[in-house]
This record gives sequence, C-alpha cells and structure tokens, in this order.
Amino acid sequence: MSEANLPKFLNSHLQQIAELSASHISSFRANLDAVSSDIKNLERWLRESGVCLPFRVQLDQRYEFSEPDRHNIANNFYHGPARQITEQLAWDRHEPSGHWRIIYLREATEAEISLDGGVVDYISVGKGELEEFRPLIEMPGQTRLRAYKKLPNLLSIISEGIRLDQLRPEDIEFWRMMKGLKPKSQR
Repeated sequence: MSEANLPKFLNSHLQQIAELSASHISSFRANLDAVSSDIKNLERWLRESGVCLPFRVQLDQRYEFSEPDRHNIANNFYHGPARQITEQLAWDRHEPSGHWRIIYLREATEAEISLDGGVVDYISVGKGELEEFRPLIEMPGQTRLRAYKKLPNLLSIISEGIRLDQLRPEDIEFWRMMKGLKPKSQR
C-alpha cells in the first residue's frame, strides 16, 4: 500500500502515527529486497574470489531466565537457571550443499547465573547447543534486517583474515601453494 493509499482511521492518534510512518511502511518491501540483494551479492563475490576460510562475528548475546518470576526487575536481580543465547554471522561452508554462504547461527547454553544490578556472574555453564545454522538469506526478514547492520563487520574480519601482510611466514607459504606459486625454498 503506498502513501497515497494510506487508510483513514477513526482514532486520531493512530491516524497521526500512520501519517508519520507511511514512508517507512510503504518502502518496507523494497528495503527488504535491497537487503536480500546485498546479501546475495556479497556471497557471490566472496565465492567467486575463492575465499574458503571460516570467519565469525558476534551479532547478539542475551539471557533468557528459565524462572522469570524470580527476576526482580526493580533491582535487576536474578539468581537461578537461564539460557545464554548467542547469535553470530559467519562465512562458512553450509551443509548439505557444500557451498560457502553467509550463515546465521544461534547457540543456546544452559547456565546457572547470578545477576546483580545488571552485572552477570556465571556460576556454572553447561554445554552449548547449536539451535540454528542456516544461510542468512533464508532467515525471516526481521533477522535479515538485524544482521544486515553487521555485514560490514563480517566483511572487515574476512578482509583482515586473508591479508598476506598480516600472516605468519608459514601461512604465506600456504597461500603461495594455493595460488600455484613455488614456495621460497624451491626457487
């Protein structure tokens, strides 16, 4: 629905907010399509460039209280079981296709935590479980939009990670062999 097709609401406050939001609402589909296009173009460029090393960047980390009624919101105090949710973006091989993709991953770790005034102290941490490992382009729009802001960080990490001038001598020899160049010792 375009701004010209903005509905009329009986609630004047709703009408006012709708008018202020009309351009954002009307352009949502086009913006999401642009985000998806950037994700696909970045994947294609990295694959065509032969970048086949895994890299990760943190997207978010939060806690979900297993017993939320024990959470004292006023003091931001909680002691008990919780799940630490870690979200990352990765450049990695996706199975079963075997193609290198920009991956969204989410891991949940069971923990017993103590939260006091917003500061978390781990008491014990269990084993993490990978809940999601899927190409970013296949994730819901809300996830793609959140992750889109971190794509420059991921690309920077990839770029830094493959720079020959930042590698150790043994890594440089490996890259020379990958490019088909003779190692220095055989010249």
